Amino acid sequence: MDCLQSIDNITPPLPDAGADFTAWKHTHDGAFTVKSAYNIISHNIHSNPCKVWKRIWKCDCPERIRYFLWKLSHDCIMTEVQRKKRGISTQDICKRCGLATESSTHAIRDCVWVKGIWEKLVRRDMWSSFFNLDIKSWVDLNTSKNWGYTNDGSWSSTFAYTTWLVWKQRNDFIFNNRNINASCLLNRICTEIHNYKEAAVMDRKVNALQNSKNRSHMSWQPPQEGWYKINCDGSYWYNSDDISCGGVIRNSRGEWITGFSKKLGKGSVFQVELWGALLGLRTAWELQLPRVVLETDSKLVHNFITSGCNISNPFLHMAKEFTELLSKAWEVDVKHVHRDNNLVAAIWLFLLIIIVMIVLRNNNGDLVLIAAMQITVAEALAIRRV
Repeated sequence: MDCLQSIDNITPPLPDAGADFTAWKHTHDGAFTVKSAYNIISHNIHSNPCKVWKRIWKCDCPERIRYFLWKLSHDCIMTEVQRKKRGISTQDICKRCGLATESSTHAIRDCVWVKGIWEKLVRRDMWSSFFNLDIKSWVDLNTSKNWGYTNDGSWSSTFAYTTWLVWKQRNDFIFNNRNINASCLLNRICTEIHNYKEAAVMDRKVNALQNSKNRSHMSWQPPQEGWYKINCDGSYWYNSDDISCGGVIRNSRGEWITGFSKKLGKGSVFQVELWGALLGLRTAWELQLPRVVLETDSKLVHNFITSGCNISNPFLHMAKEFTELLSKAWEVDVKHVHRDNNLVAAIWLFLLIIIVMIVLRNNNGDLVLIAAMQITVAEALAIRRV
């Protein structure tokens, strides 16, 4: 079935398309880029990235502290051990305590000048685990679990700020000869977290206000009298490269005309967006609609349809079909819109995927609208014009 769908996804050669040419299939325009080649090479490496990196970048703290946590987890902060490895220093003993080599865990957690602050913050029953983890596991568990005394979900922030301020205090000793026990950092840690949270709340309020103003203009707008509007969208499954497209057509009163969709086998995000637009125009032409507005939330697709592409583009055949459709005896206006304006197409496609087991298929493999699904989408449109 996948093989048949992939074949159906390929447009037959056109007699006036010219000679064959070489194109790079890993970019939307067929041109080779170092970035796309690197993504292919590193795909297997990053296909199952460690969750610790995602947790670090989602940590509720400033970007500079997230970056420090990332370096700490990589065990590459510039401790005496690192300095000796790089030939910058001949000694790797901690300059604060003089009792052990200064590794990342020693500088941030185990040094006698530092350990006291962690004993104040971490629950006593967790000490045996907390002080015996390797650096990566230590960062991983402290960004995913609560080791502190409170249950408000703020431990990852407390951990992040503490590591950062301990490291700054260590550097203050190295460069300014100020040696202060880390236990005195407790009030500063609480203050820094409080100030950051207040600033974050204010920032969210400002963004929410701006978004509410912007979104007030982002609902679906009906076309002019006598016109019909096509909204299309695509579905791409990252793990399998499976693609499907679909969309809806409505009149100037927002009334449902028809829905369309197609399972396309394997492909790319850009390819499925192109197919959604192409299938929408094909459907509208078959229905003999005289004036059509095609809305897409992909700027790349909008430019592809309106401006065409170079001859090395692997989707040149689709560009030619778009040109042929636009040159027919009807009026077509292609517009790029915000995704919120295109929400109904996404809803329609989602419903098709979820209810695929009860959808009829014709001989070409196209999905055929059934009454139950039309009612479902109609109800969604009645709740909110999307």
